[in-house]
Formats: sequence, structure tokens, C-alpha cells
Amino acid sequence: MDIKFKQCRRCHRNLALDAFYFLHPSPKNRLKNPVPLSRCKVCMAEVTAISRKDPKWVERWEVYHWRANIRKRYGLEPSEYQRLLESQNGKCAICDNTTSHKRAPRLAVDHDPQTKAIRGLLCYNCNAGLGRFRHSINLLKRAATYLQ
Repeated sequence: MDIKFKQCRRCHRNLALDAFYFLHPSPKNRLKNPVPLSRCKVCMAEVTAISRKDPKWVERWEVYHWRANIRKRYGLEPSEYQRLLESQNGKCAICDNTTSHKRAPRLAVDHDPQTKAIRGLLCYNCNAGLGRFRHSINLLKRAATYLQ
């Protein structure tokens, strides 16, 4: 059996390929075969542990993840989100709350589940409330009548 080696870019040790994570072919890349990453698994774990303690790294990652998420889920660019936020004066479209939930610091993108059309930005509680009522106008009317 032929064991292949690769040098880690961080620790500069020559290690067997099983000491590296691999980037596998997917529709997002043009790879035909799996390719080992440049850092060994030990160095990757060390770098990840160090960077996750850095508040700047955490903030950058959260912003990157948020941008990728709204693009993928809603086809919405961050600049379009910002325009929508400004058109609502930075407030929830239902309750006029300017802050959201600690688990969701930004206002959520509300969309019609059937048509995928974006309706506006909602705080965590209003967005969760609509979801709990299954986006049903009839259920919301019955709830309003019940509260009166």
C-alpha cells in the first residue's frame, strides 16, 4: 500500500494524508477528486479554537453567515435588506419594536410561504407568532376576537 505524505502549511510537518481534512467535489467547486486542505487536523483545531475566542472573528463569521443565509433563503442582497429596514424606519412591521430577540439580533425577513414573496421585516416575537398561527389570516382573526 502506497502511503502519501503532505506538508502542513502551519506546523511544516510531513504527515500522512489521513492527518488532513479533504475538500470533496461538489456543485460549488470544480474538483474532480478530493483534495487535502493545507493545514493538518491538529493545526485546524488549534486555529479554530483560537479564532473562536476572538470577538472580531466571531462578529465577522456571524455577518458572513447572515449574508449567505438571506441570499440563499430569500434571494435578498444585504443592500436590499438595508433598504427594506430603512423603509420601515428600523422597526418591526407589526409592533414597531426596534430590537429583536437576543437569539436573533436582526429583524427577520418575513415572506409568504407559498409565493416566497418578501412581505417585510419582523422582530423575533412577531415572526414566531405568525409562524405559530401558520400564517393563517382566519386563525389570527379568531385569536383577535378571542382577546376582545
